[in-house]
Amino acid sequence: MPKLTITVFLSPNEKFKPDPDPTWPKPQGVRLRLTAKAGKTKPVDLAATDSEGVTSYNPPANTTYQVMILDDDFKGWWPAGEVSVKADDCEKDVVLIPEKGRWLLPLLLCHFDDTGKPVGIPCAEGRYDYGDKKMPGKAKAKGGRFKARDDGYVYAALLPGVVTLSFQETKASAGSMKPQSPKIKFHVPETEEVEVTQVRYLADADADASPLGRISIEPLVKTVASAVSLTGASATIEYSTPSAPRVVSPPKKLEPGEKKIWFNDLLPTVYAATVIPPATFNNWPVVPAEKSFTAERVYPGTPVALRHTFKFEMVTVSGRVEAMDGRLIKDVKLEIYGSENFKILTVKDGTFEVPLDWGVPLKIRLARNDEIEIDGIPLNPEVAEQPLSLTSPNILTLPFKYGIKGQAVDEAGKPVPGAVIDVFDEQQNQAGSVAAGADGYFIAGTAASGNYFVAPHTDDGAPVTRQLVPVNSIKDAGQVLFPSGRIVLAEMRATKPGGSDGSDDGDGGGGGGGHNGRRGTREAITDLAAYPVLTEEVSTTGAPAPAGGFGGGTAGAGYGQAVDQAFREVLGWRPSGDVAGFQAALAGAFQLREVEGHTEWAWQQRGYAVQADMGALTGAQASIYARAKSALDQLLPLLAGLTSLNSALFPEQDREAIRTVVTTELQELVGELALEGGPRIQRVDELFGLLLGDSIGSTNLNPDIVQGQLGTLRQRFALTADWIERVDDERVVTNFRVVVEQILALQASWSSDRELLAGIDSRTSLGTILIWLSRGLEAVCESVSDLTFALDSVYIDAAQRQVIELRFGQGQPPLLLSDLLDWIVRASQDEGPRLIQDAGKDGVRAFAPVLRRLRGLIRQTVQAVADPALPAGLRTPRVARAFAVLHDQLREATRLAGLVQLDQAPVITTCTVATDDDTRRTTLTLTGANFRNPASAVLLVANREDVPDVPARHANATSPTAATALFRIPRHGPDAGRANWLLVFINGDGTQSAPFPVHI
Repeated sequence: MPKLTITVFLSPNEKFKPDPDPTWPKPQGVRLRLTAKAGKTKPVDLAATDSEGVTSYNPPANTTYQVMILDDDFKGWWPAGEVSVKADDCEKDVVLIPEKGRWLLPLLLCHFDDTGKPVGIPCAEGRYDYGDKKMPGKAKAKGGRFKARDDGYVYAALLPGVVTLSFQETKASAGSMKPQSPKIKFHVPETEEVEVTQVRYLADADADASPLGRISIEPLVKTVASAVSLTGASATIEYSTPSAPRVVSPPKKLEPGEKKIWFNDLLPTVYAATVIPPATFNNWPVVPAEKSFTAERVYPGTPVALRHTFKFEMVTVSGRVEAMDGRLIKDVKLEIYGSENFKILTVKDGTFEVPLDWGVPLKIRLARNDEIEIDGIPLNPEVAEQPLSLTSPNILTLPFKYGIKGQAVDEAGKPVPGAVIDVFDEQQNQAGSVAAGADGYFIAGTAASGNYFVAPHTDDGAPVTRQLVPVNSIKDAGQVLFPSGRIVLAEMRATKPGGSDGSDDGDGGGGGGGHNGRRGTREAITDLAAYPVLTEEVSTTGAPAPAGGFGGGTAGAGYGQAVDQAFREVLGWRPSGDVAGFQAALAGAFQLREVEGHTEWAWQQRGYAVQADMGALTGAQASIYARAKSALDQLLPLLAGLTSLNSALFPEQDREAIRTVVTTELQELVGELALEGGPRIQRVDELFGLLLGDSIGSTNLNPDIVQGQLGTLRQRFALTADWIERVDDERVVTNFRVVVEQILALQASWSSDRELLAGIDSRTSLGTILIWLSRGLEAVCESVSDLTFALDSVYIDAAQRQVIELRFGQGQPPLLLSDLLDWIVRASQDEGPRLIQDAGKDGVRAFAPVLRRLRGLIRQTVQAVADPALPAGLRTPRVARAFAVLHDQLREATRLAGLVQLDQAPVITTCTVATDDDTRRTTLTLTGANFRNPASAVLLVANREDVPDVPARHANATSPTAATALFRIPRHGPDAGRANWLLVFINGDGTQSAPFPVHI
């Protein structure tokens, strides 16, 4: 007689075949009954299964048995198949299947012994409740209770989705036991693989004992001397099981004064940790890299220590060394240092740029130098060290060793800004002159100590009293009196008293507190004295007559500009050699139609025509404009056809007046939405407010209570149900309702698209960006024209510009000034528009590096013109300002070109939810594609207007295919669980995912 061995398996769901998976549980203590299908053999009750789920029996051979479950814990389960016994067949599997639609959730209610081994708690009890009762199939689903078996296992058959598990205090051999987490939320998975979830209980004596398992994470950052704790770094840990594919802890941050981030009370399993650095540390940018690594299995009493060291980004630090009057000091050595290491930097031309990634609070000081002087005037090298700034220029000011300071005042004692003071030596020879700052203060260096004299400089050379000043170091001369009518003033820029104005070029007037007029004042005096002030004829009826620049000075050039201006006004197109662009402009500006055998044309005003050479109205603006234009065409006849239902209420002229007002405002609204480059947000808000009387975002959709001009129209025409007596009356009221509802719908569209049109960023439509970029390139060309006009005014004409070599250093070849300006004009007028027109986004991305290169060359040109071998006119304030304007225009054009992105929007494919009921913190773990940092996320509600959107506390793209988002879900009454949440993930470039349903 063969011996039959039966192994009992628990299937996760009915849809899986009864061929058991090795991960399926094999429960202990299950009792089966075998009933022979043939014959009169009595049913046989088998012994309970052992710890491996096995029971045995010695039946007769060649018998088929039906299987019945005798265990009360498996009510609603049924066995799959039958058991057939043959002479050579001694091993059989019996698979128990849960009732239809339910899935297996195995739990082990246990505590852990000293070796970390789980020990089941018999008869421990708990309860399950479904979290989202509006999910399909759960409308009538109710919770229930469960009780652990003798070995501490619970084999619950539950509906898939979110379930809340509650655990009760119980008694065991170790005494009274309390669950470590009395209530948790769990997601019952629909998966064939099954893994047991351990639920930890603690004895009263162990409540304050050391945690079961711990992980410490030490984030560091490498500095100039060593690695230090990276305060502000955050970390998360995660683990996965077949029943919970990814469970992520809430992020923890390293607070000031701490060295490690601790995660306590961890179950014995394998964890993965992710460390995210802060954006900056000690105001120094940190390389935004993330580190994910897997820790070894966590055991009780043995903490796992993890460490990761980040690096700082390479940052270029710039600055200059100057005297107290703003002149740059050449050939000096600086020392940039941290806590230990230092870097010696030789400053050749008075300015410096040095790349550093040391990442600690750095300081700058004058290195050991020999005697330092500027134009024969000695300077004091003993200057205090100062912090090194990463965001603004670092200015190290060296005081004069000997000098005179004072304040220029008039006869009334008021400061004289820009006044010039002459300095004479002991032999009455002029030793120099200096200009006062905005508050009249001045300072002048002297070559040595001794007796000096100061006196106000007069424009007619008239004699003035010279004031004696004995100089030993820096001597205060007090006030220098300027008689009325004998004051020489100079153009200057106001600065902060007592120091530099902090500008990039160092121009500006002198400050108070003993400081003199800055370099800009001295140069302004030279500028006005040495070069003429040129004027340009400007016509208010036509194009300006050119006085310099590209057009020359001929009359023909003036007519050419007038023609170009006419082309721009009529066609909305910048004249160039582009035939295709000209044809597109004609097609957009004129409408042709056949009428009775001949062609007629109609011109569209510029406000309604798109820009034909590069950009157009597209995206959100084109959408709302198309709706508004269509609505206007429909509403104007309806407005014109409105008649009063009670003409005795208001006179005819009042009704026509309000009709005219509404019609005009509607036309103005459509015209505003058609503006190239985007409508004026304030103007559109004002027009909607005038028409409807509601603010943007109003939810009023009832035409009968609308306010504003439309409410006045309803009142004066008596367009309410109270005055309807005939069918024709109701038709008039219906027409009015159509008008109001169309405008209300248009306002709702404007409210949703308003943010997209409020500024130019990466979310703005391509056509709008190209319109702005076209204007930016045109501004660049105008700035080049202004620069050449300024150069002409300082005697650097077109011929001279063709021989001025700009030497940039650092191994770069020289470049002629004329070639650089011509390159900018050709790139802005021809190369850029042609690339963008032919290649679209690819063309913009190909042209953006050209703009960045040109901007860099202009910045280097400003530094290169400091070479005294170049014409002095290049260093005048008027030319410097023209260069600065050109640089700013190139920077703006570069920014606009950089807004055109080819990055794809993020895509969410799956979302796992982990919720902590005590803190109401919910962590969403996403998988998909195109996730990029910096990131943000928001939860929207599809079916609840009373629940506001919930932004993520923290969102992070751990990889291009994975991301996490931490939320704190607020409670909004007892029915908050009925909200249908939608998740939207947003990348730093503005691209966002489609709403993804999430069950919380």
